[in-house]
Amino acid sequence: MRKKLLLLFHIGLFIVGLTYSAISQCATVTLTTQTAVNNFSCTSLTGDLIIMDDGTDPITTIDPIFNLTTVDGNVIIDGCNSLLSYQGLDGLSTVGGNIHLYDN
Repeated sequence: MRKKLLLLFHIGLFIVGLTYSAISQCATVTLTTQTAVNNFSCTSLTGDLIIMDDGTDPITTIDPIFNLTTVDGNVIIDGCNSLLSYQGLDGLSTVGGNIHLYDN
């Protein structure tokens, strides 16, 4: 009985993993705080990626978005004066639009 429960538990984790990976595609995303950057979990975007610091929680790193591989639209990083590098974009292999870097 214990082995069956353990097997069911692992099957459940596998299904949750499949469900999680299925929702990793997102539409346009706007990130305005470091907390929002830290919580970003998409691997591909069908729209734009917009990173604009609103000043409430300064964006100092975009490293947490390293799993993002595809943006079908534009990548716009604007007004992130505390941003130290663009290293989080290292995983990006496809951008369908343009990359705009303003006032960083």
